[in-house]
Amino acid sequence: MNTTNLEFENLRKLLLLDVEKAFEECNMLLSIQPHPDDTDIAAGGTIAKLAKKGCSAVSK
Repeated sequence: MNTTNLEFENLRKLLLLDVEKAFEECNMLLSIQPHPDDTDIAAGGTIAKLAKKGCSAVSK
């Protein structure tokens, strides 16, 4: 792995760490999107992960 890839990988890990931390204490998630399927497409994986942790999700 070259230096550029290593730097990118370290940066990616730091960014993902902060994202995970933002949702540590989620009780309810409200997603407001312009189209009915946008929430599923854009955030489906995140919503499923939070639901497993007990966070309820509302989509409008």
